[in-house]
Order: sequence, then structure tokens, then C-alpha cells
Amino acid sequence: MVDISSTCMELALKENRNMKTKGKNEFKTPGRKKGSAEMLWKAFQFAFRDYTFAGGQADRADRLTRELAHEIETDSH
Repeated sequence: MVDISSTCMELALKENRNMKTKGKNEFKTPGRKKGSAEMLWKAFQFAFRDYTFAGGQADRADRLTRELAHEIETDSH
């Protein structure tokens, strides 16, 4: 389960970065930015639920969780 949530976080981070680099003008539209933040938040919530279910995380999952939290904070400002 931890591997699955880690993969989910990696995909969410990759998609978010692709959206940022693909079209910076498109990304500035409120709908896209909101959708991106929502996707990141859902990935973070899934990882947290997985963490509580599994009773802990691996180093990879811990690193990805911090990275995902940073992206959410950065995108919200």
C-alpha cells in the first residue's frame, strides 16, 4: 500500500510539473490552478490515509510527502 501511495504522489507531482512547464499562460487560469491544487491535495490525503492504515511510511514515501506538501504550499501562494 505504501508503494502504491508513493507512486500516486510521484504521478501527481509529475503531472503538476508538466502542467507548469507545458503552458505557463494556461496554468495561470483559475480553473487549471484550482484543479492542480485539488489533485495534489487528494494525493496528499490518500498518502496520509495510507500512512495511518499501514502504520508508517518508507523513506521514499516520507520524502514524497514532504515534496508534495511543499508543492501544495507553493501553488497556494
